Amino acid sequence: MDLAALLSIFNQDITCRYIGMMGSQKRVQMVLQSLSDQGISDQQLNFIHAPIGANIGALTPGEIAVSICAELIQVKRARHCNSSHLV
Repeated sequence: MDLAALLSIFNQDITCRYIGMMGSQKRVQMVLQSLSDQGISDQQLNFIHAPIGANIGALTPGEIAVSICAELIQVKRARHCNSSHLV
């Protein structure tokens, strides 16, 4: 499902600075590899933040929401403080 959604985003003429994806590192790597295999450029893959959210040790749904908001602010302000994204 993630792969289809991401392909849909990348196959449209939409400029995204932030695309968040939940999942284990293994699953994220598999999806990123599949996207790469299907011709999605490294430049496009760099917009995917996975696992989603700033690395603040969030566990509860509320904390995860805060971590996502923190990462959005981080991207908006173009800061690279201990980001949790893999690409």
